[in-house]
Amino acid sequence: EARREGRARRYAARGGDSTAGVDDEEAELRGYDVGNGGDGNISDTSPELPDGETTELTSVRELWSEITANAHVALRRVLAGLTLVGCADERRGLWLLQHGTKLYMARVNRLARDLFYQRVVARFGRHPCRALAEPAPRHWSRSLAIGEAWYRLVAAPDKPTVEAGDASIDVELSSRLTAPPAATQAAEGRTRKLIEVMAARSAELGARLVVCPIPSRAHVEAVAAEALPAADAPVDPARPHRIFLEAARDAGAAVIDPLPTLASYARSASPYYRRDFHLNPAGNVALAVALHGALAGGPDGSPMEGIDGGALLPPRAEGAPTVLPAGPEDAGQGPPSWLLWYLGLTALLGTMYVRTYRDVPAAVGLGSVAALLAVVFGTALGVGWVVEELPPRAAQLTVLALVLAILTFILYKLGDRIGTIGELLRAFTLRGHWYLMPLLSVLLTVGSLLVVAASSPLVAPFIYTLF
Repeated sequence: EARREGRARRYAARGGDSTAGVDDEEAELRGYDVGNGGDGNISDTSPELPDGETTELTSVRELWSEITANAHVALRRVLAGLTLVGCADERRGLWLLQHGTKLYMARVNRLARDLFYQRVVARFGRHPCRALAEPAPRHWSRSLAIGEAWYRLVAAPDKPTVEAGDASIDVELSSRLTAPPAATQAAEGRTRKLIEVMAARSAELGARLVVCPIPSRAHVEAVAAEALPAADAPVDPARPHRIFLEAARDAGAAVIDPLPTLASYARSASPYYRRDFHLNPAGNVALAVALHGALAGGPDGSPMEGIDGGALLPPRAEGAPTVLPAGPEDAGQGPPSWLLWYLGLTALLGTMYVRTYRDVPAAVGLGSVAALLAVVFGTALGVGWVVEELPPRAAQLTVLALVLAILTFILYKLGDRIGTIGELLRAFTLRGHWYLMPLLSVLLTVGSLLVVAASSPLVAPFIYTLF
C-alpha cells in the first residue's frame, strides 16, 4: 500500500507520465523493457505489449487465441470485481466470493490453476526472473519425519504467554480473563478505535458497517469451556464476544449476533473443528443461516439490530423453513461410522476365515474375528481419545512414543533378517544398480511388514486369508 501511494505521488509530481514512479520490478511485471536508469525507476521503456503478443512463437499465440475464443465474459466480469469473503471448507478448497449482491462458492484450486496457466500464456517471455535466496542451514536430521517431529517438540519456540495468577496463559486466551493484563487491555482499546474509524468511514461513503462477531468454542460449548486453563485467575469465555458487541454498538454499527443459532446447533453437534478454533463446514452453514435471518429481517420479520427500516435482503418466503445441516431434532440418530466399519469388516473377514478354515466351527471363527477386530478398533479409538484429551505437548510425546514402539517391535521381529536386508542393499549398491533402489525399497518394506505381521498371532490369520 505504501509503494502504491508513493507511485501515485510521483506520478502526479511528474505531470502524469505513464512511466513515472514505476520501479524496475513493477515495470517487468507490466511488460516494459527496463533500461539502466540507475535511480530505480524506468529510463527507457517500450510500449506495454498486449496479452498474447509478448512472443513470436506460433504455438503460444495459438494457445492464447484458443483461450480468448473460449472466454466467459460474465465470469471474467465477476472475477474482475469480486470481494474475498473467506474459507467455507478448507479440506475441499471451497471459498466464498462476493460480487455485487451475489455470493459465490468457488473451488480455488481449480480457479488458481486456470488463472495462472492463462497468465503464463498471456505474458509468455515477459515474466521477470527472480533470484531465490540461499536456504537457511538445516541439520540433516530434520530431513527425516522423526527428526522434524522431535525438533518441533523440543526445539520449537513456545507460544508467548502472560501471567494469570500463579500460572501462565497463552496471549490469545488472555482476553478471556476477567482482569486481563495491560497489554491486552491496550489491544482491546485499539480494536474499539478501529471499529469506530470503520463505522465513520462507512458512513462517509454512504454505507453502513455491519459487525458479526463469531463467539469462541469455549463460549458456545460447555465442554470446551471446562478445558480452559483457569489457573488462579477468573476466566470469562464470553468476554471477547461481548467486547466486540459493545464496541460495535458504541460506534453506531449494525450488529448481528450468531450466538443463539450456534448454541442451538451445538446441543446436538459441535459447529467447530475438534483441533481448531474455526467453524467447521456445518458451523459455517449455521452461521450463514443466522446471517441471512438477520439481514432478511429474521423468520418473524423483525429488523436487524441497528438497521432502521428493516432488512437489507429480500425477506424469506412465507413458511420457508430454516435449514440447518443437522438440527437439534435430527442429529445424532444414526450409528457412528466406526461401528459400521467394524460390522462390515467382521462380516467380510469372518466369512473368508470360515470358508478358508473349514475345520473350525463357524461360531468360533466369527467370534475370533470379531474379538480381534474389537482389539484393533479399541486400540485405535482409545489412542485417538487419549491424544485428544491430553495437552498438545503431551499428545505429541504420546504419538512419538507410539511410533518408536512400533518401529522397535518391527526391528525386533525381523531379527537376523536385518543382516540379510543390509547385504542385499550393499550388493545392489556395489553393482551400481541404483535405478532398482526404489523398487527394492518398496519390496523390502512390504516384505518386512508381512514377516512381522505373520509372526503375530493377532494378525497372522488375516495375512494368510488375504493371500
